[in-house]
Amino acid sequence: MMEYSWGHITPPYEVEYTSYIENDKNPFFLRSIGEYNNDGRYFTKRDGFPYCQFIYTLEGNGDLEYMNKKTLLIPNSLIVINCFQYHLYKTEKDHWHTIWIHCGGRYTLSLVDFINENGLFITNNIDFRDYYKRIKELADNKRDISDYELSILIHSLLMEMIRQKSHLVKSNLKRFTPSIENAVSFIKENYHQRLQLREIAKASSISKFYFIRIFTDIIGTTPYNYLTSLRINESKKLLLNTDLSVQNIAEAVGFSDANIFIKNFKKFTGNTPSNFRLYNPRSIITLSEKTTRAAAHSTREQPP
Repeated sequence: MMEYSWGHITPPYEVEYTSYIENDKNPFFLRSIGEYNNDGRYFTKRDGFPYCQFIYTLEGNGDLEYMNKKTLLIPNSLIVINCFQYHLYKTEKDHWHTIWIHCGGRYTLSLVDFINENGLFITNNIDFRDYYKRIKELADNKRDISDYELSILIHSLLMEMIRQKSHLVKSNLKRFTPSIENAVSFIKENYHQRLQLREIAKASSISKFYFIRIFTDIIGTTPYNYLTSLRINESKKLLLNTDLSVQNIAEAVGFSDANIFIKNFKKFTGNTPSNFRLYNPRSIITLSEKTTRAAAHSTREQPP
């Protein structure tokens, strides 16, 4: 689907570029490049267009509807969008002057989706005008190696956006670190209880909706996996240093029943709790007890 309305203040510049290399073999390729100076009548609405688009605002403002969100595009801002997804952009009032690039390739759309995975990424810290100038020169003066040079430039531009996005994410995560540390302390103090996610999120003062993602980004694993791993580690201590039954240990570290405990213990360690205790040299169980238990364990595993 595509709908549009022209409304150029000055004649547009636009170049359709044909690559020497087959597009399905090219990791990054240029499709078209242009400059539009638009009045209030201009808009483009489409989806299913299998390319990405860089849009840089020189003057005026644009309105963008993308990823179910409306965004104002102001001067010196750069975005990149996946044109296969529904999007609508238009002049915000009576003037919007932009330079833009359409490109594709085997890896392009997946990188663009990564850049915008947490919402539309907008930057004003990339010298897009320089990228645009170099790409425009290659498009206007095509040579045998232009396709390779264009591929390198497009890849470099995408990587620069990814680096800036990653830096921004890390900066944003720093302010949540104390909140996540509170959640970790809460888990450590209460792992033996029947904890619910909402209780852990409440300890961090972060809404449940954002908590899982922020916790995972900072700690490196989900709250559930962190809690389970902590319970398994605590259960190892009890298995080696006490003669409590597996059932009692399961309850002591917060599992609702022994079967769930055994299943998770094997998932995390590759062994059952009984075998971990039986064959670990650090276990407090005496050698004679181990021999007796090993014999009983072997008998239970004999086929009828």
